[in-house]
Amino acid sequence: MNTRLLAILITITLAAAGQADVIRLHSAAEVAPGATVVTLADVAALDGDYAAGLGEVVVASLAENQSETRIDAAGIRTALTRREVHWGKLILRGATRITVARRAANQPPLEDAAAPKANTLPALDRDSDGLVLPPAMKLREYLTKWLRHQLGDADEDVLIQLDDAQQDWLGLSLARYRFEIEPIGRDMIGRVSINVRRYQGGRFVDTNRIRAEVKVRRKVVIAARSIGRGQTITASDIEEKVQWFDSMIKQPASSAAAIIGQQVATSVRTGSVLYTDDIRAPVLVQRGQLVTVRCISGSLVLKTVARANEDGVLNQLISLRNERTRSDYTARVSGSQEAIAVTDAGTSLAGISEGDSR
Repeated sequence: MNTRLLAILITITLAAAGQADVIRLHSAAEVAPGATVVTLADVAALDGDYAAGLGEVVVASLAENQSETRIDAAGIRTALTRREVHWGKLILRGATRITVARRAANQPPLEDAAAPKANTLPALDRDSDGLVLPPAMKLREYLTKWLRHQLGDADEDVLIQLDDAQQDWLGLSLARYRFEIEPIGRDMIGRVSINVRRYQGGRFVDTNRIRAEVKVRRKVVIAARSIGRGQTITASDIEEKVQWFDSMIKQPASSAAAIIGQQVATSVRTGSVLYTDDIRAPVLVQRGQLVTVRCISGSLVLKTVARANEDGVLNQLISLRNERTRSDYTARVSGSQEAIAVTDAGTSLAGISEGDSR
């Protein structure tokens, strides 16, 4: 490849990267008192028209009695992938773990409550993540602070051991240099590699790779006794504990109350951590079963029976068949062998209930 062609390719690549919209995840966020879902706009700053158009993507939900939840960046990436976003147009940055709280009815918004009073803080430099950078700070402190910010956990819940072989670099002062930090890979837990670029007087000086060992402390749910595959979880089956992790390939369940009544997808041994992948909602309707269906149209409610074309869990829309008319329709699972079908007021219920109303 000749030099001219290489230069053109580099230019095109840089131009494409510069056009990508940025989704910058906050480490903490809040939603309105009555909110039951968390959207991308609730937990991230959206820079660019394409990113802003994704603000309504739902990334998590809150139960009625739930005041707080935590979301991983991996979960947000999954939600966006399901939306079939164009990843060539997006860059996902910021925290890897987000704490989302539901604001109390009499509580002011987070940004108002947390805003500092005028003239109470000294004028300090900040980096692109908003971290305060006192001039006396060393690179060691900056990297530690940056990693904790990315994780979104309290300081006491994070252990960071930086590479002792890099003492010369870690001792460099922000009073003399500016640094650009770029993680290698997405995972911020375990063995983390970071590219650090050094600048002085507005000019690039050099770059170095610094490694860190990162552990996080999380509240998790563990099995108090062995739980068989498909078994419904009861309060006596599980307990909450706090454990340190140096790997977070899967998301651990963090609330015992939230998984009681759910089923385990695979057998779990005594003392094992339960992960969200191990848990599923119980099947309330099985394919082939007769299901009691309440058909609602305006003020009219009819009860009929239909046969399920597929399995269904609570609140899932499933396909049902009217055995007399052989017509299929959808209804939402509401209980064990029960479902609700809602039609617009005035719409005929013949296809649903004809010949079967009771």
